[in-house]
Amino acid sequence: MILKKSLASVFLLLLASALSAQQVLQNEVIKVSVDLVGNLSLWTTGGAPDQDNDDNKSILNNASFGSSFTVVSVNGRVARFGGDKGRIQLTTKQGNTIITRWEFAGALFTQEVTLYKGHYSARDNLARVKHWVENKSGKTLLVGIRVVLDPMLGPDDDRPFLVPGRGAVTHGTLLKTR
Repeated sequence: MILKKSLASVFLLLLASALSAQQVLQNEVIKVSVDLVGNLSLWTTGGAPDQDNDDNKSILNNASFGSSFTVVSVNGRVARFGGDKGRIQLTTKQGNTIITRWEFAGALFTQEVTLYKGHYSARDNLARVKHWVENKSGKTLLVGIRVVLDPMLGPDDDRPFLVPGRGAVTHGTLLKTR
C-alpha cells in the first residue's frame, strides 16, 4: 500500500513538473515564454530605456497562462492548438526560436516564436509568432488558424493593439495578409 502511494506521488510530481515546463526567450527588453502546448506569455524586462516605470510588466494577460493561444479548424473541426483533441509532436527551443508542433485531423501545425526587431527600433523588442500547416492526410483539407492575444500593460487589462496602417485595434478584428 505504501509503495502504491509513493508511486502515485512520484507520478503526480513528474506530471506537474512536465505540465509547468516552459521554454523562454528573453533579452534586456522583452521576455516571452511558451508552455508545452504552445500557450504564450509576454513581459517587458527592461522596457523602454528612457522610462523607469515599464520594467518587468505584463504585455499579455499572464495571470492565467493560456489566455493568449491559437485555435485551428480542419474541415469544420475546431480545436485549441496543443489541446487534447490532437497530439503534441514537439516543443523545443532552437537558438532564438521556440518551436511547437501539433498534429490534428490530418494536419501538422507548427508555431514558431522568436524575438524580433520592430520597424521603429534597432533592438529585438517584439515577439513574432508564425504559424504554418502541412497536410499529412493525402486529402484536400480546408484549414483555418486564429490567434487570440489578450493584451495587458502592467495592471491595465484593456490596452489596444496598435497595428501599422490600422491604428488601435480595440475589439475582435480579422487581419488578412493576402
